[in-house]
Amino acid sequence: FVPAMLFDMLRSPRATPDLLGNVRYMVNGAAPLNLALVEQIKARMPNCQLSNGYGQTEATAWACGISGNVYLDHPAACGWAAPTTKVQLRRDDGSEPDLGEPGELWVSSPMLMNEYVGDPKATAETLQDGWLASGDIATMDANGVFTIVDRKKNMVISGGENIYCAEVERVVG
Repeated sequence: FVPAMLFDMLRSPRATPDLLGNVRYMVNGAAPLNLALVEQIKARMPNCQLSNGYGQTEATAWACGISGNVYLDHPAACGWAAPTTKVQLRRDDGSEPDLGEPGELWVSSPMLMNEYVGDPKATAETLQDGWLASGDIATMDANGVFTIVDRKKNMVISGGENIYCAEVERVVG
């Protein structure tokens, strides 16, 4: 689910304690959960193991993940690299940032896209030597846990949908 879906579900009249008490596992993606929502899940679904996944379409939607009590202890984190996936942070000059320093998250995996169809320029900017430049800015802690902190792209994610600021300006303007 994406956070907006969970928010709506918890407000449904059908979301009774009996029904929610049966939920055992949920995976969040597209954006981190609001901390107040995490607290609601813990209170209303005490038997639920919660996970957070990070990815994007270009990388088959799963590059990092975190779950269980580790996720509850770090609810803003997107976790560790998924199996068969390499994840690293890079400064704008390509060098590796220091621990805790933000850098662009790059992904390498056999699941990466081949190209943006009909857009060789965008493909060349995004794919380099088997690595995908995500456009997301992250930090990594001493345990290797990644946390997305910003975006290089002028884009907002709302309800799991990418909204580019230029599109909003075009509609509003």
